Amino acid sequence: MLRFIVAFLFLTVVGAPAAQAQPAPAANTAAQIAEEKARADKAEHDLAIREAADQLENAQTEQAYNRFEIWTGIMMGGFSVLVTLLVIVFGFRTEKAAGVAARQEIANAKGQIDALLAEAKKAAEAAVAAQAQAEAAKAEVDEQLRQSSDATTATRANAEEAARHLETTRRSAAIIDSLKPNSADSSPAARELTIEQAQIVKEAASGTQNIPEAEWSVEEFKTRIGKARYLDKDWEETFRLADLMARNHGDDDDAYAFARNAEGDALREIGRDRDAILAYDAVISRLDKDPEAEAIQLAMWARHHKGICLANSGYSAKAEAEFRAMLPLCESIDGVEDINTLTTRHVLARSILDQGRAAEAEAEFGALLPLFERIEGSEHRSTSTVRHEFARATLVQGRAAEAEALFRALLSLRERVEGAEHSSTLVTRFWLAAAVLENGDAVGAKALLAPIPHKPANSGWRERWSAELAFIRGKVADALGERTEANEWLEKAATHYAAVYPVDHHYRRQFDAYRAERPGA
Repeated sequence: MLRFIVAFLFLTVVGAPAAQAQPAPAANTAAQIAEEKARADKAEHDLAIREAADQLENAQTEQAYNRFEIWTGIMMGGFSVLVTLLVIVFGFRTEKAAGVAARQEIANAKGQIDALLAEAKKAAEAAVAAQAQAEAAKAEVDEQLRQSSDATTATRANAEEAARHLETTRRSAAIIDSLKPNSADSSPAARELTIEQAQIVKEAASGTQNIPEAEWSVEEFKTRIGKARYLDKDWEETFRLADLMARNHGDDDDAYAFARNAEGDALREIGRDRDAILAYDAVISRLDKDPEAEAIQLAMWARHHKGICLANSGYSAKAEAEFRAMLPLCESIDGVEDINTLTTRHVLARSILDQGRAAEAEAEFGALLPLFERIEGSEHRSTSTVRHEFARATLVQGRAAEAEALFRALLSLRERVEGAEHSSTLVTRFWLAAAVLENGDAVGAKALLAPIPHKPANSGWRERWSAELAFIRGKVADALGERTEANEWLEKAATHYAAVYPVDHHYRRQFDAYRAERPGA
């Protein structure tokens, strides 16, 4: 670029005079051309020299510039080093004070940090404790929810169980109420539950085990009394529960009457007939004028069993009056062939027999026997009891052979149906011995008496039976000439008769008459 500018200026200066000259003659053209060529060569040579000079100058300038840049760089570097040194020196001079301040600030900051760390630690510990409390509270809430759920489930289950128990107890009480105790023979133990009824009563009774007795309902008492009475044959427990029911539900006439009747039956079963009469009288006095059907039925129960207790206690005339008063009521309420009515007729005939009116009693037993056979069956216990009393009425009228045949047939039946050791079987056996003795066979009579203990441990065994058994043993011993043994048995009989019968009772008078008429008395 620089060379181009120099060449342009040079041509301008050299060419300017030629342009201003006048044209030469043709003769001078060659010389001029040569001269111009020479000038051109010179100019070119000079231009080349100048270009070379320019190049040298440019190179020198560039070198100088480069040296300037180098020095400038050196100077700038040195300045930088100087500045750095100054900074270092200045920084070194202030480092000590800054360090002190920094250390103080660091110490202050460290204190603050330590305080913050302590607070943070406390906060963390508090957070951990709070979390633990929260977890414990959550666990407690979960446990309460579980317990609540379990309680709800248990409550629902208990409610369902209570509903089932209530229904089962209702059915059980209805079963017990449906058993008409005076439709048995002389003993309420004669009534038996069916297998299905027994299962219902057992199930209902088991549902009362966790309920305090003081909280039992009327139906629950009836169930437990029914179980003790009809299933367990536990008369002491029957008496206890019946007495408790009468005291707990005494405001309810029907409940009170049921309880006292059950109490009387239990006392009668354990031989306390006179105490049983008091229980029945309590029912009669409370319900005698109550027109309700349930009250009438309960009052009939009390009257019927009171009559039996009067007969067992030797008050046969009072028993007869009681049964005669009841009979029209039974016939009107239950019907002439209802088992209640027939049983009332049976115990009425027995009270007549116990007063010595054997022919009248025989007629009534003879009329009853086919009815019992048709309604209850020929092998039913009630039918067997009527047959036994019929044979006894036959014997006391002096028809010993006829009576022996009746007793032998009945003994075989009772041994098969009720068992050889049953109280009813034993009673029939010793009355058969009495008939055999009357027929003149004292040895046969003694053989019949041999298996019978004086006072069997059987439930329901009566002292009057012990009196009759001892009297027959004494007469057999007398017939065999065994005077000492006869005296022993007759003394035992006297003790039993005195405990059972009043002095003017028919059987006691018979016994006293025999002792008075004995040879050597």
